[in-house]
Amino acid sequence: LELGTSERGGLSIRAWLPVPVTRAQGTTKEG
Repeated sequence: LELGTSERGGLSIRAWLPVPVTRAQGTTKEG
C-alpha cells in the first residue's frame, strides 16, 4: 500500500482501505 499513514495516522487508512480494496481486485485483474 502506498499512502501517507504517518501523515494522518489511521484516519486515512479507514477511508482509504474500502476504496482501494474494491478497486485493487479489478485493477490487479486488468493491470
